[in-house]
Amino acid sequence: MSSVAPISPINVLNSIFQTMQSIASGLYGTFISDGYEILQDLSLFMIAWLLLNWILVGGLPEIMSKGLALLIKAAFIMFLLSGWTTSTHVFFVNNMEQVASQVSGGTPPNAQVVMQTVWSGAIGMFQTTRNTAANPCLTVTGAAVPNASGGAAAPSGCNSTAAPTEPGIWSAIGTWVKNFPLILLTLVFKIIAAIALLLMGGVYVLVVQMGSILLSVAFILGPILVPWYLLPATEFLFDGWLRFTIVAGLYKVVAWLLVTIVIGGVLPALTALLNGITSAVSTNTDDYYGSAYLTYMAVAFVACVGAYMMKLAPTIASGLISGQGRLNTDGFGKGLVGRGISNLIPGLGGK
Repeated sequence: MSSVAPISPINVLNSIFQTMQSIASGLYGTFISDGYEILQDLSLFMIAWLLLNWILVGGLPEIMSKGLALLIKAAFIMFLLSGWTTSTHVFFVNNMEQVASQVSGGTPPNAQVVMQTVWSGAIGMFQTTRNTAANPCLTVTGAAVPNASGGAAAPSGCNSTAAPTEPGIWSAIGTWVKNFPLILLTLVFKIIAAIALLLMGGVYVLVVQMGSILLSVAFILGPILVPWYLLPATEFLFDGWLRFTIVAGLYKVVAWLLVTIVIGGVLPALTALLNGITSAVSTNTDDYYGSAYLTYMAVAFVACVGAYMMKLAPTIASGLISGQGRLNTDGFGKGLVGRGISNLIPGLGGK
């Protein structure tokens, strides 16, 4: 009977998003012909308006300067539309991809790799406990007993050549009962840290994919918004499209920057802490349970900070364009903690 390989949810999600982006990229040129028609109509309207002003008001030099500005604008819009799926797309999208790659040290942004990394980090916290449980040992503490030759007998344990001495069943039950509150507390912090790490990866994937989708929306509808730059009263349509496109591109850059900082700092530290816990459990079981919950509490706190930072990626991207650096603290609630954080950090504030 042949076995079927399990399907990875990460691969499924990555495949779905790639399909969506492929469909969206195929729609980039949908409204280019409409953009040319709008540009033609607006050009004729502006030429007629300038001629009417010249006939009624006069001022030929002013009319000629405005006509030259109109010609330059029309040429610029023609340039954008003629290379909409090539040079224009490369300028806005590929340059953002290049910036994101430089932020990560030359590695192209890959949501699948990020999710696999945070998944490995979350599983590693629970894997450490299973590994230590599968390799029990007991280091004898206290004064060494002199042997027949006058030397000191080496204690038995993980680092000795003597066979490890495992505790009896009643001793193990007593240790478990005595440390049960700390065991439960450690488990709670492990779960919080694992959820925060997975949430951070999930939000990163969401932000990056939403940035790609928003860029696709910008390039699908852009040809019918860009030509309005020709008319002074409707320049805001072009300005809005340009800001929207830049913010959508910055989503991926900011998200990759934050995930590089957080994962680059959290996961190596998490590995070092887990290695330290593994060493501690082989030294003294009571010391392990008495300190492990503090370690996982710190890991949970840092992982929650990383998840919160990733949540702020769209706000940071928008703030870079608008020039507003205030971040809302709604995620901390309206209670004592939320108000305390808002008062403690002046740069943060609610909506």
